[in-house]
Amino acid sequence: LLAPILFAGMPAFLFGIAEDITKHIGVVQRFLATMASGLLAWWITDYSLSRLDIWGVDLLMQFTLFSVMFTAFAVGGVANAVNIIDGFNGYATLTCSIGFIGFALIAFQVGDQNLVFVSLILAAAALGFFWVNWPFGKLFLGDGGAYFLGFSLAWIAVLLIERNPSVSAFAALIVCLLPITEVLFTIFRRKV
Repeated sequence: LLAPILFAGMPAFLFGIAEDITKHIGVVQRFLATMASGLLAWWITDYSLSRLDIWGVDLLMQFTLFSVMFTAFAVGGVANAVNIIDGFNGYATLTCSIGFIGFALIAFQVGDQNLVFVSLILAAAALGFFWVNWPFGKLFLGDGGAYFLGFSLAWIAVLLIERNPSVSAFAALIVCLLPITEVLFTIFRRKV
């Protein structure tokens, strides 16, 4: 499960790195790159969200095109949300680490050992970076790292829901709630 995440996350990572270096990659281009990572992950793994546990919407999710496009949009949204919260040293990495650990605990409860190990590997990598980044910022995550971490967090959520029918889609939403609400608050604040 780890190799597809690393490979599929490359568009998000590379466009983020390009923005870090050039400062000329637009927000729309980066969002499309994170969506491309979601599409690539679907193509490699054949997983896309087939349910959201919302009556009516789940009927639409049975159509492959709708399911895949919604999954790509959701993955892109979470990846961009993590990039937005990457403003203070350690905030994004600690948030993602806690999210990965949360997904590992849920996967453990439903007996998905492979997902437990992948989630813990990603949590350990993020926590390792956290100790270098916090509190003095000796190393920065940058857009490349933030987009990759966000993509990984979102894709673990997709895998958890799709591999384990007993897991509610709302459980994955709750784990990703902090970055998502931060984005909504940022949008609201900018409109006001």
